[in-house]
Amino acid sequence: MSVVDERVKLFCSTDEYKNGDIETKRSIATETLKKLEEEGYVRKGSIAQNDSNITYIYECCEEGVFGAIMLREFAPDVNGVPVD
Repeated sequence: MSVVDERVKLFCSTDEYKNGDIETKRSIATETLKKLEEEGYVRKGSIAQNDSNITYIYECCEEGVFGAIMLREFAPDVNGVPVD
């Protein structure tokens, strides 16, 4: 799990990701997760997307562990509602 977390943290801290629009963020995140999938750190076929996040399963145990990358910030005054 730490390999995945480190790589996600790395790209999330770049100016390109921080300043990118949703599609730029989606592209960067998907590319990284696909590489991690090829390397065996993310379960094959587990990467899924919707409007506000990308989900995946860590390949760390038989059951796997769910992970997600938020592509949009949450609204500060509305719990759990992504900002458009």
